[in-house]
Amino acid sequence: MKLNYISFSKIVFKNYILENKPHIAVGVSGGPDSMALIHLLNKLINKYDGKITALIINHGLRPNSFKEAKWVYNELKKNKIKSKILNINKNRIQKKNMSEARDNRYDKITSYCKKNYILHLFIAHHKDDDLETFINRKISGSDFEGLQSIIKHSVRDKINIIRPLLSFTKKEIYKYNLINNIKFIEDPSNTDPNYTRSLIRKFLFDEKSKYKKDIYKEYNYIKNKILLYKKMIWEIMILNTVYSNKNSIKLKYCIFNNYDNLIFEKILNYIYKSFFGKQKYLRSKKIEILTKQLENPNFKYFNIGSLKIRKKQRFLIFSQ
Repeated sequence: MKLNYISFSKIVFKNYILENKPHIAVGVSGGPDSMALIHLLNKLINKYDGKITALIINHGLRPNSFKEAKWVYNELKKNKIKSKILNINKNRIQKKNMSEARDNRYDKITSYCKKNYILHLFIAHHKDDDLETFINRKISGSDFEGLQSIIKHSVRDKINIIRPLLSFTKKEIYKYNLINNIKFIEDPSNTDPNYTRSLIRKFLFDEKSKYKKDIYKEYNYIKNKILLYKKMIWEIMILNTVYSNKNSIKLKYCIFNNYDNLIFEKILNYIYKSFFGKQKYLRSKKIEILTKQLENPNFKYFNIGSLKIRKKQRFLIFSQ
């Protein structure tokens, strides 16, 4: 899909609902993706009569990270875009890997949004990022639902995370920046062979790869079927639910015996998230312990991650 203001605004209007006169935040690293996103949103926000703030992270992982953050700040200032540099505390930098950096970045940005009553946070993930995540999770052994990779909208610490560039490739983003004379900086870690994502990225851009076509085919298949898969899980759960309220959920015990362990694991996590929030989930190892307990005909009670599970006659009762 060609990236321009018209195609971008159609995606935002179709997929996301913003309140009147919203104050939105945009995560801006200075890379081509986030600079294109802030440029597009700065145009779009006028349609809502709203405000926009660019949030720039000084991650402290490289000696020149603050210099890069300052460059982004000054570049946005030229375009009359309000921005704020957020510094990551040195105590939060221990492992110096991408996972830690991502968590630190999201924690810092969402914390700022909460303190400043900003409900919507826009992030510049694009189609290539989504495909890289798909391959990374496939290598790690993720299940069908995990392979849906990056989703268009999620909630983190009560902040709406919105990703409107997922329909556009990196190539289209570069074209948009070139046409609109948008300056950006490249993150050297993107080509660092010490990171798995860099190796995946190199593989994807290798036109000679004989596996590339098959990967795209599987990626598109998962994307098209994920809603059907989720619907199946929910229907199984509904069919086996006796009652549900804010304090407890009662299921037929046969849900454990009649379905695959993976389906039971998904249903258990849906229940867990309903009590403890969407960002909470139970690890597979803990669920394995529970399933072994449930196999015992004398099973009566189990506690897993603050979730209480009781067996009463032919039913399982879940509560906090």
